[in-house]
Amino acid sequence: MRTASIDASKPVTFVFSGDEAGQIWGINERFGGYRIYEAMRREQPDFFIHSGGQIYADSVIEREVKLPDGTMWTNIVTESKAHVAQTLADYRAAFAYNQLDVNKRRFAAEVPFLVQWDDHEVRNNWYPGQQIGDAEKRYQTRAINLLEARAKQAMFEYNPYRINQIDPEQIYRAFQFGPRLDVFMLDERSYRAVRIRRTNRRGSMRTAHF
Repeated sequence: MRTASIDASKPVTFVFSGDEAGQIWGINERFGGYRIYEAMRREQPDFFIHSGGQIYADSVIEREVKLPDGTMWTNIVTESKAHVAQTLADYRAAFAYNQLDVNKRRFAAEVPFLVQWDDHEVRNNWYPGQQIGDAEKRYQTRAINLLEARAKQAMFEYNPYRINQIDPEQIYRAFQFGPRLDVFMLDERSYRAVRIRRTNRRGSMRTAHF
């Protein structure tokens, strides 16, 4: 992967997407793999914005999934995607899994990536300082800050980030493409505070972040 370099004298085109290998849906070669990458490549964009969910570190990939019509969705499987990610090696392997897809490799060789992250790069709905409860049996590592640090390192290794020397942990950034376009890549995860569940007058629950 590489960063974008744009000719400011020409129109700028880009594509965007998010959420990759999520839940139970991995690389199905019978389906054609990640066909969206080939469809986007044919548009010959100047760059691609990946809006997060590059990996689902909190989900496993099973070999087969039965579809409603009775047919089977068949995934490529790896040992590392048979359990949730906890170690640095696990997070690296989750990013490596997506590189098994030929469409993504071809796309990444031709189109620059601008990448941000969302929750599933670490764990569903995570926030800094969170401790995973004992009811969640899949995790032996309970401290989200430790999982976040491992996930972020893997993300930096597998994506073309220009590291801020003053704040090497910084994910948010901005790109200017001549007079036509500014792109602001947000980080809506790293600065969240504790989630508080409240009951309103009607008795329904609402979740707020502070």
